[in-house]
Amino acid sequence: MASRREVRRERNRRRPWPAHALRLVGLSFILTAIGLLTHNEPTRPAPLANAQDAAPPPVGHLVKVPLPIAGNADQSVRTQINRILNSAQQRGDAPGVIVLELGGEEETGIGSEFGRAYELANFLLSQPLQNVRTVAYIPHRLEGHALLVAMACQEIVMHEDAEMGRADGDALPIGNVEREGYNSIYNQRQTLPAPLAIAMLDPQVEVLLADVQGGSRWIYADELEAIQGQPGFTGYETIVKRGDLGELTAGELRTKYAIISHQVGDKADLAARLKLSELSEDPNRAADWRAIRVDLRGGLNEQSATSTIQSLRDYLQKAEAAGEPVNFVCLTIDSPGGSSADAIALIEEVEGLRRDGIYVAAYVPLLARADAAIIANACDSISIAPDAVLGGSGAAAFSDNEVRDLVERIQIMAKERGRRWSLPAAMIDRRLKVYKYTNEAANQVAYMAESEWQTLRDKDQWQAAELVCDVGSLLKLDGTEAVEFGVADHAVENMAEFQREFGLEDAPALVKENWAHWFVEQLKANSFLPYFLLFFGTSALITEVSAPGLVGPGFIALLFYSLFFWLAFLKGDADALEIILFVVGVICIGLEIFVVPGFGIFGIGGGAAVILSLVLASQSWVIPKNEYQFEKLPESLLAVITTGAGFLLGLFIMRKYLGKAPGLKHIMLAPPDDEEQAAVSRRESLADYAHLAGKRGRAATQLMPSGKARFGDDLVDVMTDGAVVEKGADVVVVGVQGNVVLVEPVE
Repeated sequence: MASRREVRRERNRRRPWPAHALRLVGLSFILTAIGLLTHNEPTRPAPLANAQDAAPPPVGHLVKVPLPIAGNADQSVRTQINRILNSAQQRGDAPGVIVLELGGEEETGIGSEFGRAYELANFLLSQPLQNVRTVAYIPHRLEGHALLVAMACQEIVMHEDAEMGRADGDALPIGNVEREGYNSIYNQRQTLPAPLAIAMLDPQVEVLLADVQGGSRWIYADELEAIQGQPGFTGYETIVKRGDLGELTAGELRTKYAIISHQVGDKADLAARLKLSELSEDPNRAADWRAIRVDLRGGLNEQSATSTIQSLRDYLQKAEAAGEPVNFVCLTIDSPGGSSADAIALIEEVEGLRRDGIYVAAYVPLLARADAAIIANACDSISIAPDAVLGGSGAAAFSDNEVRDLVERIQIMAKERGRRWSLPAAMIDRRLKVYKYTNEAANQVAYMAESEWQTLRDKDQWQAAELVCDVGSLLKLDGTEAVEFGVADHAVENMAEFQREFGLEDAPALVKENWAHWFVEQLKANSFLPYFLLFFGTSALITEVSAPGLVGPGFIALLFYSLFFWLAFLKGDADALEIILFVVGVICIGLEIFVVPGFGIFGIGGGAAVILSLVLASQSWVIPKNEYQFEKLPESLLAVITTGAGFLLGLFIMRKYLGKAPGLKHIMLAPPDDEEQAAVSRRESLADYAHLAGKRGRAATQLMPSGKARFGDDLVDVMTDGAVVEKGADVVVVGVQGNVVLVEPVE
């Protein structure tokens, strides 16, 4: 609740300028009169601050303090803070607010070394941080000598369910050196009283709260006699009895003893209470990154998710065994999504890495749509190319239950990390209406759905300004917009700029980086290759069908089509259905050509099956249901166009060149010249082959059962009663029906 002074200040700010002018004139008159009476020069009143000229809210830098404070834990924190200060100095900006998050759910500070904790506390009191606002944030429980770090900050904030003090009852005797250290820190900051802190460590200490002149005073029990003799002493209260350990809740520390400044529900509430424009973890938190890169490319499915998770775990285990544990993971995402269950599995893997102290940075060079955008949101930070796409519809159309599961996951992540959840949720849930809210008193802007706004403790101070995303549409942002809206953290042009952003001297090592993995990734990334394989595979197949027995074109066709479906399988676009459709289609076409000639059910059905298999192998859905799928449909149909072009090219090559090619002209019949073609056309137009009845000739091509036979100088289309006749075999005409010449082999 605002104080009276704040209310008056706000009321004065909103008054029109004539009221301010009258107040200034009146104030000047009073001061002038006082000056005349005291024979001194009148004091000029300071000009009132204009709300429009007020400085913007500061940026909050979240620095995680690993507990217990032992080994080089204090050095890691000092390195993070120095980088924040140096970065601000280079930009010429104020360093903002440094929030030290002390511990996690299973980290309480027990086992912290006094020397390390005291050194870190003194660093927080050193000259470089004299003008920097430092805040200790306790999310769960704080105990042990880690209390010194909280005492060294300018203020302490606790989660509303957090506690301070020892709960296990273990003794931690405090000597004179330690006691002097606690007293020294308290005398400089006046936050957590030294007697109370020591009573949380040493059960032999008894602490009292004495009522003395001017207020209350925390004292040790052995100081009571001296305090009782002083004027103004009115009594005392025993806070921690001898033999017990001090333990206080956030509510007691705030409302009863006024030791901490705020109780908060989550990090978003923490940022709001501290009046920060944002609260982000400093990416350059380590003096020496040991970084790796994991690529998530193409459609998201069980195979790609499992492969990514398993390869990452294997690499981390090997690095740990080699004594070089990884502390930075670059997750490169170039995916339209595709599976909510597998997205959640990857999100859980990212959260596990973060709990293990590994910084996970998402890098989006082209697109992270739908559930792939939620995976990026699970990382510590998002770096995105200016023209890349974040959010919007993707490779899958999710059910209401799948959307609900993803939104719940987003809300959990946002609560744990102090972020707003509405914008990421709007990338997957069409039912959300997101507004831009403003808080004029705090000069803050936030993007929220009404359901998120309702959860705010200070929701009355936030006013909806404009609609950002309406019901029925999914939020889709380019890289520049994502940074402006606060969904992404950095806009980077390429990997080199990403490395500079995080201070990486060398490119992160790619997980599973070997020649086979590199080759497969290059194939998957090549968008032209599938169409190349279809084009020339179809050309080779038509060539083989038109001239059976060449073998070479048939093998090339088989190889190219196998590579096409293999790439589609790696990208998550093809499975058994597409392969079965293609094989069945080819078999049906073969039956139509070689077994039951004519353009019938086998030819039509086989052609439709082949076309359908190629279209489905170019996409991960069957029927398009969202904007992204309709956008990608022309690219899928391009596979059919490519196949048709390959078909025409194969016919052209077969008729134009194969009969003249060295090594092929002896096994393939050359096309007739112009005079011979004219004579054949003239005879065929008359449809009179009666003169061939009973004549013997030779098969010019293999008859299966149709083909061509030569009778003297005449080249005639013939067919058998179903028997297969090899090329060069003698045949005899056994019947003529119009322009149909029936032959049989000569025994």
